[in-house]
Amino acid sequence: MLKWLGIVLRILGVLMLLPAILFVIPAAAQFIDGAQKYQVVREATRITQPVIATLQQNAPTRIRGYDAAPWIVVALALVLRGTFRAYGERLQLHAEYAAHKRALAQLRGGLSPKSEALQALDTKLEQLKGATKEDRETLLRQFIEAKRKLEEAQKDLAFLSIDVIGSTKMKENEEPASIEYSFNEYKRFVNGALQANKAWKVAWTPDGMMCAFPSVDDAIKAAQDVLGGLEHFNRNVKQIRASFAVRSGVNHGKVMFDDDARMEEVSDHVIDVAGHLQKYAAPDTIWISKAALDLAARKEGFVPIEKKVDEHDVLEWSRPGSAPQAGDPAPS
Repeated sequence: MLKWLGIVLRILGVLMLLPAILFVIPAAAQFIDGAQKYQVVREATRITQPVIATLQQNAPTRIRGYDAAPWIVVALALVLRGTFRAYGERLQLHAEYAAHKRALAQLRGGLSPKSEALQALDTKLEQLKGATKEDRETLLRQFIEAKRKLEEAQKDLAFLSIDVIGSTKMKENEEPASIEYSFNEYKRFVNGALQANKAWKVAWTPDGMMCAFPSVDDAIKAAQDVLGGLEHFNRNVKQIRASFAVRSGVNHGKVMFDDDARMEEVSDHVIDVAGHLQKYAAPDTIWISKAALDLAARKEGFVPIEKKVDEHDVLEWSRPGSAPQAGDPAPS
């Protein structure tokens, strides 16, 4: 809105040249003998006369025998032209600043706060806000070039989200030591599957995790290894009565992810979709977006389901021997 309003004001500034030129003709004709014999002068006088007459009736306009009314209108038109242009440029600058700030906010999600590239962009953006027109062009080129280099550094990553189903209820009426041991061993078990499949970054919640992988195949294989090892874990490792069951979600996309940033610091829609897929997945299944699975080398066992998540088509992989109900609501 600011951008378009700025454009409108700048157009009005240009249009103010028309009355300025039009009123200059009768104003200058006073000093030229026989000027009224020219058609253009007569037409300009005819068009401007109502405005000039109104001005003459409401303000003193004659100076040493000459009528200054046309010059007053010319001056007013030029002042309005300058005002419209100045405000138009200011509004466009604010719109430009806001647009670059939004773009920088998107990049910020995957960059460490200590990133030198991010700090440089922040500095350029603040300088751009208060720069003169001449300096702004140089700063804008520098800002866009730095932003372009950061965007080129985006990484193609796959994200896997896994969560323990009903973890709160699992802990009811259990010994604290058994709970702590069981969940620590579960984390150790899952970490083993992640590291065996090239996990790059991982963040843990009390009973869930989000992990970044270099490829969709790595993320899928890690999720399948976790599901495949749960039976052994439940039978031979955990020390509480309830068995561990998980739901998993996988998504892929380009994400600004600084090498120094922690998984917890990164915020991106691609990651959010992986979490939402996990949230709605059935027990002991992997839900994956179709766009992500299209990039996988092995697609065996995935079947399409009717439910969409965040406008993404979804496919499901079930652990052999399980009988999930697709679309079951996530337990609290």
